Amino acid sequence: MRADLERFQQLSGQALISSQQLEAQQALVADREGAQAAYQAQVDDARRQLAYTKIEAPIAGRLGLRQVDAGNFIRSSDTKGLVVITQTRPMAVAFTVPEMDLRQVVEPLRAGEQMPVEAWDRNEQTLLASGVLRTVDNQIDLTTGTLRLKAEFPNADERLFPNQFVNVRLRVRTLVKAVVIPSAAVQFGSRGTYVFLVNEKNEATVRDIVIGPSEGAMQSITKGLEGGERVVIEGVDRLREGRLVVMVEKDGQNPPPPTAPGGMTKGSGKGGKGGKGGATK
Repeated sequence: MRADLERFQQLSGQALISSQQLEAQQALVADREGAQAAYQAQVDDARRQLAYTKIEAPIAGRLGLRQVDAGNFIRSSDTKGLVVITQTRPMAVAFTVPEMDLRQVVEPLRAGEQMPVEAWDRNEQTLLASGVLRTVDNQIDLTTGTLRLKAEFPNADERLFPNQFVNVRLRVRTLVKAVVIPSAAVQFGSRGTYVFLVNEKNEATVRDIVIGPSEGAMQSITKGLEGGERVVIEGVDRLREGRLVVMVEKDGQNPPPPTAPGGMTKGSGKGGKGGKGGATK
């Protein structure tokens, strides 16, 4: 039909046919195209109706227990559906941080830094997955004074399970060449934060310090200590400035006790950087 219309248009341009014949051919083509469009609409409608007979999951994930069995009576108004699908790859984990740590978390995130997040099991013995921080909430919870954060984990091995309890560790920064001591060595008093050191003469000295972030049983020191200095973590209640300390060797044998004016001191303990000390009395 369109080929005939093209020929009619050429002949009309050469004045070999009347304009009435050309218009009749154009009307015939338009009529056929309209009928074709109506047939195509009927085909599309049949294809759409056929799609209603197949149920496709909108997302990929883990299926729960089915909510409907064969033979159950269902209605179009039912809201529970056939089954619940939970996305597991990737997996999002929501957790909170105290309000006082807001600046340390938000500023690096706004600067575009990738902040690593680790998910550990309930006993904090097994690392389940590693991911990155994605977003933070827009307000602080007034009842708890915390801010909600959300991290995303690839979870390729599906070690994270929906609604599972995990302990989250968020790395906000890395201290390079930081001085770290056992947390038990840090003392708190009216003078502030301090530790007891053991000098070259095996005498206890007090040193004021400034503490930084802590990790488990270890505490970082930002000011007041240098690497290699020995701190005391046991028996500090008996220590005073200048009091002698006896260090215990690794084999468990005590070295000869030092002598001080007024008598000989005795005691035992463990010493060294990050080790234990015993105060003599």
